[in-house]
Amino acid sequence: MESTVRKDSAEVLDLEQQPRVLVGCRLCGSQQSRLVCSAQDIAAQHRFLEAFYRSRWSKQDPATATDRVNFTQDYATAIVACRDC
Repeated sequence: MESTVRKDSAEVLDLEQQPRVLVGCRLCGSQQSRLVCSAQDIAAQHRFLEAFYRSRWSKQDPATATDRVNFTQDYATAIVACRDC
């Protein structure tokens, strides 16, 4: 999976060049977290889903197939859970 996203029609943002941001828990504010799913795992799941839906695209209504093939979040990021709450 590529690590770029399109900001607008002219600018492409390279996510690998962006600073990593550690975000505290939205509930308790803790900075302690544990890894639930790595960015590499998310990228692999994205590739699987894209291949899955593309292989079945010809059997779908074109109007709804776009929603299944083009993902809203087209980048991979780690999923973490709060250790404190």
